[in-house]
Amino acid sequence: MAINEPMQSLLDHAPPAPRSLRASLQMPIDSNAVRLRDRYIATRFVRFAEPGASFSSTEDVMGWARQLLDDEQPRLAIELLHLALQEYPEQSRLWLFLLELAFLGEDAVLFAELAGLYKERFSNGSGHDGAGEASPSTLTTLSIIDAMGHDIAPQDPRYAHVRQKGEKFMLPNWSIPDSIERDEPRQKKLHRALVEAMMFHLSR
Repeated sequence: MAINEPMQSLLDHAPPAPRSLRASLQMPIDSNAVRLRDRYIATRFVRFAEPGASFSSTEDVMGWARQLLDDEQPRLAIELLHLALQEYPEQSRLWLFLLELAFLGEDAVLFAELAGLYKERFSNGSGHDGAGEASPSTLTTLSIIDAMGHDIAPQDPRYAHVRQKGEKFMLPNWSIPDSIERDEPRQKKLHRALVEAMMFHLSR
């Protein structure tokens, strides 16, 4: 499908992306950059035309991201999660969604970066799901993340304690449609989309 002219204009003139994952998950400070970001979101994600309000609903963001995955648009799903976390970084379930995408996409580097940022933010048990409800048990979640990290990067010293304990885990299915878990071609496509999405965010 061809990109219409207003959309292409926004893509061509989008503000420069930060060159680190940490920075890419932070809101821009400059007011002009914020206005351009909001216009871009309203054009690219019509359902979230007012990101300040609509991104506050974790369920809506997760539901739309799942729909994008089912519609074979993983890059858009990843971008949506990034933008929502810029607006409301305390939504722990969106972080877990990205972690699960990185794991299924077999991107060990991105997984490790996301895991580190997640632990920095939520190791004290903070965070919510956007509806005022408790987030998953922090201790259990961190253990699962470490087990996933060991599975995707068994030689990484950050996960050596998992190997020593001989811990096992089952994919937690925090957010991913079952169809992706069962479909190897879609997993490969997801990995390509992860790479493309991170290039889009980090290398401009």
